[in-house]
Amino acid sequence: MFSYMENVRKSFRRNVDGSWTCVSPMTIGGPRSPISVTKGSTFAPGTEIEGVDIAAWIEEQASKTVWSQDKPWQGAPGRKM
Repeated sequence: MFSYMENVRKSFRRNVDGSWTCVSPMTIGGPRSPISVTKGSTFAPGTEIEGVDIAAWIEEQASKTVWSQDKPWQGAPGRKM
C-alpha cells in the first residue's frame, strides 16, 4: 500500500506554468469534508476549494516527498520537463 504522499506523487503532474494536473483520481482530506479530484482536473496557483489553495497544497506535499532515481515524476526537483 502506498503512503499518502506517494499517492500525491503518483496522482499529480506539475505543468510548466506552475499548475498541477491530476493524472489519477485522488481524495484529499479537506477542512470540512473530503475533496475528490478527478483525472484531468488542473489547478493553477490560487485555485481554492473549500478555502484550500489546491496547487499550493500539492506543492507542499511534493516538497515532502523523497525523490529517487527509480521513481521520478514529471516536475520533480532537478528534472527537466
